[in-house]
Amino acid sequence: MAEDAGFSDLDVPSLLRIASENDEPDRLSVYKRAADVSLLILGVFPDFAASATRYPGTGGLRRRRDRLSTEEYEHVAAKTYKLISEHPSTDEWIAEAASTLSDHVIDAKRPLNYVAIQYLQIHLDGFFALGT
Repeated sequence: MAEDAGFSDLDVPSLLRIASENDEPDRLSVYKRAADVSLLILGVFPDFAASATRYPGTGGLRRRRDRLSTEEYEHVAAKTYKLISEHPSTDEWIAEAASTLSDHVIDAKRPLNYVAIQYLQIHLDGFFALGT
């Protein structure tokens, strides 16, 4: 797997770049991470994705710096879960789950939203401050 000095396993654009730089057999684990991180951000940290294109509070357009929007995270999650489901080394039950997630990303993020709001009570101010 390619080494990257600025790599973060929560940085979906970096994960996608790494996947493209690796041979097909080595991509599965990177696809899994990109899909899961996209769903995590959509479900638990939706304001992070939403703030990629708009300033929180004012709603004014902001310049993006390698940040994905909510729609882009949804697309990445759907695409990478689909790639996982079609990968030849994926177990049958994982392929079935990944295929379902690929088709229902928006539905899959809802329980994560609920858990984050009701039980985790996360205060996101500053959580992703280093990446903004």
